[in-house]
Amino acid sequence: MSALAAPPDPPNAFDVGQFSSLEISGTQNIFSAGFDKAIGPNCLVVSPNAAGTLPTEIAVPPNARWVSFESVAETSPIGSVDFKPDPSYHSGDGWTENESTNIFGPYRIYAQNATGGWTLQMVDMAGDISGIKAPGSMFLTGVFRNSSEPTMTKNTNIRDYMPTGWTGGAIAPNMVAMGGIQNVFAKTNQDTYTDLLLNQSYWIGDGRNKFEVIEGAEYWSGTPKKKVDLGLPKKGDVQYFKIPEGATRLYLGFSDANYFYGPQGCYWDNPGALTVAGTFWGPKPPLVSVACDRTALVDAEDNVTLCTLTSDELAPEGGLSVAIALPGSDRYTSTCVSPLTIPENETTATCTITAVPNFVVGDGDVVATLTVLAGEGYAPGDPASAEVTIADDDKAVTTAGPTPIPTLSEWALILLSLGIAGFAARRRLR
Repeated sequence: MSALAAPPDPPNAFDVGQFSSLEISGTQNIFSAGFDKAIGPNCLVVSPNAAGTLPTEIAVPPNARWVSFESVAETSPIGSVDFKPDPSYHSGDGWTENESTNIFGPYRIYAQNATGGWTLQMVDMAGDISGIKAPGSMFLTGVFRNSSEPTMTKNTNIRDYMPTGWTGGAIAPNMVAMGGIQNVFAKTNQDTYTDLLLNQSYWIGDGRNKFEVIEGAEYWSGTPKKKVDLGLPKKGDVQYFKIPEGATRLYLGFSDANYFYGPQGCYWDNPGALTVAGTFWGPKPPLVSVACDRTALVDAEDNVTLCTLTSDELAPEGGLSVAIALPGSDRYTSTCVSPLTIPENETTATCTITAVPNFVVGDGDVVATLTVLAGEGYAPGDPASAEVTIADDDKAVTTAGPTPIPTLSEWALILLSLGIAGFAARRRLR
């Protein structure tokens, strides 16, 4: 994935996790986020699959503060109803000349009663994910949840993306009246969204701050169909969505209902799918490095090295626990433990490696390695490992033997013999 510009608040500019190649089917019911099966009232045309399928769940990294959706592309054309791909849909942004989305609860409907008559009834949204109002339909929708179990409590925190000046349910006439497609989608195409709530469905669309006019695609208005010129093709910049406090899960799916109006349902006949990739962003984690003051010891008394973990930022409240891969050998001892904690408001923690004295000849050298492992709340710095060599200082002792007699050449032996003979002759003459 190519590098992206960071989110707008400077401390939260670090990539802390990515997701890619997620296929989001048109049948995936965003209002069932957190449940173990899709929920929702039956449609006017009753089907056992009216509630659709479960949305895609993504774990939110603990240190994530923003999320972006840099790639939203059709796997197969998204449609609206009747199992047929609609040629008017060309991205996650939900273009259609005929429909907008207005999903909420409770919803007044007339239902047929046992005697064949019709009775006015109130139908509530099922589940605790709020509805949504927006121009267009079949746009990529997201919702954040925390770790709590879902309930059937009605959620009235409905996000309203209808632009100022909207006069009806269809995009095409509004586009003409409002001066262009970018004005119609103005509220869905902000650079950032900082006010998202837990359990509130929100617009993602194609994840960009402009409605993308796709080259070669046909856009139509009304009946009879008339081709609409939406301007030059242009892809907007990536949008950033602020993650609500306490969110642990992100869900992706679609918003649907009877003709995109009222309580959720009617997913069984939605053809098509999108492929989605994105990035979680968070504060730069502290970088923790390790170094030892002596990198060479011998297996003798008082051979100790002090090893120090160093963070490039002060440890937070409660300290920073750093996981380390520990050395291990009977040739040395260590006070290093995992995790090793850097105390609150400090930047270092220390431990020692001590050589074990011995007089074993020829037991060679060993290397003790201390390594910072990846963990929550920090990242391994540079250097992430320190090596200490414990050398053998015991040398072989050689036992002394008799001094060898020097060897003499043949002439030296002759001279020595003559000398001895002369000495013996002088002894006889006395």
